[in-house]
Amino acid sequence: MVNTSLGFDNCGNPCTPANLRIAPAVDRALTGAHMRSFVRELEERVLLTTSAGNENEEVVGAIYPGARLAPWNYATTVASRADADFSFATDAQLWEPTVECPPGPCFPSLTMGPQDQTQLDDLLSQLALTGADAPGNILIVGAVDPNQNLRAGYSEPGADLAAVGTVPLMEPGEFDAGTSVAAPQVAGLASYLWRISPELRNGPVADTIGAILANNRGAADVIDAYATVLSLDPVGAPDPATWHIRRTLLDVDNDGGFDEGDLQLYVERFYEAPAYEDEVNPAARDYSEYDLNGDGYTGGNRLESFDLDRTGSSRYGAPTLTTLQLEVGTERLEIDENNASDLDILCWYAWSPLYEGDPDAREEILANRCFTISVTVDPANASVQPGGTVQFAADVSGTDNPAVDWALPDGGGTISDDGLFTAGNTGGSFTVRAISEVDPNAFGDATVEVGAGQPSGVVTLMTQGWTQPQENPITSRINHTYSGTITARFEGPVATITAATGQVNKFTELHRNGCISTSTYSGSVTGWAIASYQVSGYSVLELYATGTWQSAGVTFGGVDPQGNIICTPVGPPPATPSATQVLLFSYVRAPDGTVTGLDFNVTIGDPPTVQTGVVD
Repeated sequence: MVNTSLGFDNCGNPCTPANLRIAPAVDRALTGAHMRSFVRELEERVLLTTSAGNENEEVVGAIYPGARLAPWNYATTVASRADADFSFATDAQLWEPTVECPPGPCFPSLTMGPQDQTQLDDLLSQLALTGADAPGNILIVGAVDPNQNLRAGYSEPGADLAAVGTVPLMEPGEFDAGTSVAAPQVAGLASYLWRISPELRNGPVADTIGAILANNRGAADVIDAYATVLSLDPVGAPDPATWHIRRTLLDVDNDGGFDEGDLQLYVERFYEAPAYEDEVNPAARDYSEYDLNGDGYTGGNRLESFDLDRTGSSRYGAPTLTTLQLEVGTERLEIDENNASDLDILCWYAWSPLYEGDPDAREEILANRCFTISVTVDPANASVQPGGTVQFAADVSGTDNPAVDWALPDGGGTISDDGLFTAGNTGGSFTVRAISEVDPNAFGDATVEVGAGQPSGVVTLMTQGWTQPQENPITSRINHTYSGTITARFEGPVATITAATGQVNKFTELHRNGCISTSTYSGSVTGWAIASYQVSGYSVLELYATGTWQSAGVTFGGVDPQGNIICTPVGPPPATPSATQVLLFSYVRAPDGTVTGLDFNVTIGDPPTVQTGVVD
């Protein structure tokens, strides 16, 4: 690796013909030919960087246009140009003075004449350079303003690429500037590439030059050392065995891999201590190893380009930047490779094959940082009587861990680990909360209304096999023989169906005429339904049994609710099994507060198996 910082031209202040120190065009061509001959011998082994020159704004550059152009600044720059016969030396537009003669001597012509052409031709023949191509291992480096990334005013046009032309010196507040400062940065980048890439170190010099040039940025072709280094990783899926650059970049604890230890260190740099909840917003560049997008700032929301997936890119070539989508569970993170934050890059690779740590630890450390974790509870609203149950379920998005912890912030009963709420004896409105196990700050709520010992809501009873009489709805419901199928269709807050198994030993039917028929039955109960509703100011709670049973004997009697014997036996019920839904219990609260209850002496197997659902 060779770096040069030399130039042909000089002129005093003021710049007059008397103090002009400038090489004529023929000297530029002759020295350039010797340099080309020398460099061609080293083309496969040596990379040369050379400064573009600082005469763009100098007076000498205004007098001689060729003196302010980088290709003709010095022997190395001349040798690098694709001008096989050095014909630039005969271009009068470059080497004739552009100013009139001042008082005294005129500025001389620098254009190469016929006699000089013969001398040059003889040298090119002697060096076997006649018609030869320029060597491909020289880079002319210009300078840019570090604050604007535009070519510095002093930097001569025509450079191959540029680097920052103003750098701090050892003394505080002191700086040096010029293309002589910029060129060594390119030499340093090339040397670094050879240090970390055996393929480039042992391959053609042209590959290294190609990698540097392919990753230049902007109109000034400023080197991007970071992007160039990232281009060393091969194209294809992320692989810890081959993506050495990105794997090393992410391994900030230097333990040989990218795991939860690295994630924790990144979080501690990206978020404010001690809680690590609020993102940092750095005001100044610190150029730390945690600065993943290469903008100089650690953390925060500043954006820079970064080739995350290498799709469409080529090794050592320019990156192809697209918008990517990272999916985890039901959540999707969209990242624009042209505008990525440090956190975007960390999240992308945390869910890539480059991550070799514990997935559970990753979930805990990055909880609610890469994806917004949210929890919803179903049903969102429910109603239940004291002692009743409601089954709740939780949906967790933003993480692939669906586990939640259930809680009752306001009390109101108990709730199991799987979300089964059992109401207490106190009525009121209570909160059911599901809390993400990954992030305790992510939770969802539902509201459950516990009745104050009485039913609420509205329900319509749909029946089969009979027609409801035109009597008082409460009276007719109590004093009617229910046969066939009865379905309670709820039209208010959610009612509860509890399924169980057991035996019906007997039931009592109240007839429309006030007679009571008592029958002994046996069979299995497959479930029961609780219907609660309000009619004409009456609050009603009814319990229905569903199952299959058979008459085992019939006893007829006739007493009204006051105990008077008024009924005539009407014969036994059908002896065939029937599958139906029958009223087992009715609880009626009148507008004046009085309560009527009808108990049909139903015995259910002990203990029942409990499930929950919604009345259809």
